[in-house]
Amino acid sequence: MSRRIIRRSPKSPNASQIKFNRFRRRAFFTAIKDRIPATRACELVGISFVTYRKWMLLGNEKGHPIQRRFRQKVKSIEVDNEKECLEIIRRAGKGGNKVVETKITIGPKGQETTRHWKTALPQWQAAAWWLERRLKDEYSKDISTEDKKKSAEELAREVKDALEALQGSVPTEEPELVLPDDMPD
Repeated sequence: MSRRIIRRSPKSPNASQIKFNRFRRRAFFTAIKDRIPATRACELVGISFVTYRKWMLLGNEKGHPIQRRFRQKVKSIEVDNEKECLEIIRRAGKGGNKVVETKITIGPKGQETTRHWKTALPQWQAAAWWLERRLKDEYSKDISTEDKKKSAEELAREVKDALEALQGSVPTEEPELVLPDDMPD
């Protein structure tokens, strides 16, 4: 089988430029707005991740106004998503959001649905998540690297010391179980 070499004129578009159409860009923006990762968004619109990276890199260069607008739009959407996620975490950590609680019961008249509004309590996990990621040095503990620094003997010694400390605090006798007199055998 012989190979044919196709030569393009300098002005003919390559595959990346052909795929860089308005419909693909809009579909990509919609996917990113829905917080779909860029790799998956590329699959959805039918481009490779390499093509996406080329578009983003061209957006940094002068002489590529369409790619520049594409890059700016992607970055703007990413910042909006980040702000929205942080706001959700902030509100969850603060509590006080109104949430609906729905209860469905089956009664003599059939299915009955009752709904009532209640106020959400603060979620400490949201605040902890923010602190661990924002102030890593103060609030994050990387156990894996700490344990790697210790030898097996040091870890064994720590476990032994902990067991010895607990030895006096745990009751060794089982408590007597007292049953009521009227309880059937």
